[in-house]
Amino acid sequence: MFEKIYKTRREKFGAIISLEHPEALIYINEKVANMLKIPQPSFELPPTFLSAPLDVHFSLTSNCKYKCEGCYQKNLINNNNVDIQYQQAKTIIDNLSGMNVFTVAFGGGEPLLNNDLFQIATYTRNKKIIPTLTTSGYEITTLDPQKFRVFSNIHLSIHSLEDLDLLEKNISHLRKTGIYPGLNILLSRKTFPYLDDIFQFIKLNKIRKVLFLKFKINDNNFQSSYLKLSIEDEQKLYPILKKFSKKLQIKIIIDCSLFPAIAIHRGCPKRIVKYYRTSIMIDNLYSNYTINKKRPGRGRFLFM
Repeated sequence: MFEKIYKTRREKFGAIISLEHPEALIYINEKVANMLKIPQPSFELPPTFLSAPLDVHFSLTSNCKYKCEGCYQKNLINNNNVDIQYQQAKTIIDNLSGMNVFTVAFGGGEPLLNNDLFQIATYTRNKKIIPTLTTSGYEITTLDPQKFRVFSNIHLSIHSLEDLDLLEKNISHLRKTGIYPGLNILLSRKTFPYLDDIFQFIKLNKIRKVLFLKFKINDNNFQSSYLKLSIEDEQKLYPILKKFSKKLQIKIIIDCSLFPAIAIHRGCPKRIVKYYRTSIMIDNLYSNYTINKKRPGRGRFLFM
């Protein structure tokens, strides 16, 4: 049973088992957890929610060459680009390891502009946390594709149709070493009307996994609020994704902030785990994300 267990974590209901190949989180009851001899933590488990995030989004830099319209991090810290340094990242990863976090998704800005990215990712994997990467694809073709094998998943971002030509070159480069990247599609006025074209690109490039993200407004991009989809458009999304998922046989993942819009459709799950993700920003802030809102807090404890 579960020969390819990567990591386990006790919870009040039993435990969570993490697999990397195939990628999965498996929830088991206390009886099975005891049978597998999954150790109990040194602290009392919370009775009604998970003991720690399942995954963490870690922003390694505010630097990016593209300056996309509507970027969440535009003008962050008065336009002074900031990188997380290797020793600083190690301290954060050590704390996340102590919390038994399963996955860290590295992003930015553009994480490839942080010179310590691959060293940080290797350290993360050595701490039994699965590292993944979200990138716009900046200069991927100039790097040795073997270096990217440290990541369990690589997702290339699409903000508009203009991104597709660059991504096609990046996909071809990564596949030289058997890496099959997924796509992150930001749903906005620049992408939603062109989903047929994007799915044609997915078909031609044999993409296996696609994450659809809601375009959100914050203090850094409020001037681009016109890019945000209407509720009516969001509610049209589920039938479109269901059709293409079946037609192309691809794995589609949906941003949790879109759940209220898709839950109106018959057959969609109505009950959702509320708390499962934390984001660490380059200004030492962290946020715990829930289905309806995020709860910001000071992240200094991560550096202790």
